[in-house]
Amino acid sequence: MSAGQYLFGFSGRINRAKWWLLLLIQIGFAFAYYTAAFMLAGTSALSVMTAGSAEGAAAGAGGSILLFVLLSIAYSVLMFVVWLAVTTKRLHDREKSGAWILLFAIGPWLCYGVALVASLDRAGGLGGIFALAGFGIALWAFVELGCLRGTVGPNRFGPDPLPMLVYAPPAPPPQTA
Repeated sequence: MSAGQYLFGFSGRINRAKWWLLLLIQIGFAFAYYTAAFMLAGTSALSVMTAGSAEGAAAGAGGSILLFVLLSIAYSVLMFVVWLAVTTKRLHDREKSGAWILLFAIGPWLCYGVALVASLDRAGGLGGIFALAGFGIALWAFVELGCLRGTVGPNRFGPDPLPMLVYAPPAPPPQTA
């Protein structure tokens, strides 16, 4: 599987190791991106403090903030599409369709939102139940995607991503007369 198919393709299967690799890559990219973004913000803040006029300082800061917001949106969309593609292939390895990603991606956030609204309406017990349900869905997704082995052999989504190891039993000891 090519890197482009791995990152952007929605067909086929991948094993747990490649799914975990994507998460590590995304953490590394997030660290690098936000480090650079905070350095840019620090440079912008320094230019605002040393600007001769308030209008010039505001214009300089506004441009940097706009650039940061636009780059953050583009970065977030790109990383989400990559996550969707790789997680869909991981679900295929577990013999599940890509539609399960709706439950795993949206389910916890929906439950947490309902829990927040319920807690604001002083219906604390109901909010706690929804918060627990959201945690349960997130835990289920973690176990399903990151811990359980895929189906052995080919399935309807493609061949097994792990090579089949052929077991050869040891030869019997030679007969002595």
